[in-house]
Amino acid sequence: MSNMSYCRFENTLNDLDDCNDALNDMLEAGEGFKGLSDSEKGALERMYNLMEEFRATMDVVADHEEDREWAEQEAREEEGN
Repeated sequence: MSNMSYCRFENTLNDLDDCNDALNDMLEAGEGFKGLSDSEKGALERMYNLMEEFRATMDVVADHEEDREWAEQEAREEEGN
């Protein structure tokens, strides 16, 4: 089921945190990924790749935010002159 747009990031954060806890539990138990089915291992790999892509996207968003903030600051300074 898809997340509703108004809580997509909150719900996904909770799910991702749960997945991270499960990974840590497996590693602490010395299981590695032995307890995961092949489909879960595949999903884990796809999740990892998607998180790398997400990180790259967030870097672009941050760059745009910095550009926007810089432009707004410049505009405020010009208005003050």
